[in-house]
Amino acid sequence: MANLQDRVARERDFHNERVTVGTESIAMRGWWETPGGKVRFRRRIDMFRDALSHLGDRPQVLVVGCGDGRWIDEISGFARVTAIDVSENIVTELKKRQHAPETIIEVQDAHKLPYRNESFDAVIANSVLHHLDLQTAFLEFVRVLKVGGRLIAAEPNRNNPQVRI
Repeated sequence: MANLQDRVARERDFHNERVTVGTESIAMRGWWETPGGKVRFRRRIDMFRDALSHLGDRPQVLVVGCGDGRWIDEISGFARVTAIDVSENIVTELKKRQHAPETIIEVQDAHKLPYRNESFDAVIANSVLHHLDLQTAFLEFVRVLKVGGRLIAAEPNRNNPQVRI
């Protein structure tokens, strides 16, 4: 467990340092603003919406890894969102912004979620799997998913090891 704790601490420190104040993104710094990035962003949002469509109107969704907030803002248009990130700085910055009234944003470790069993209709892990110990995190995702729920994951590029599995 010490290795996992060390890994989580490194991830927290890394992402805390990446947060900036002002107009620059607190996550990918322009990645999604490129023409190709805008297309990829819209495709992912459509993928998430389609994957949730069978779960009824406004399913309860856990979004793992808040990033710069644009994902949670889009997803909250068709789902009730609880968004988590290991970075206190990211969560602090995101809480300063306007979000859907029911959106919850919290500092949490995906390896030990504080939520009850079967709390969510879906878990969305967008561009975050490569930061996690998959075996531990997946057990938590399955635990908090309702029966018939969905785990929806997308990774940033084809060269990512999780994509190649």
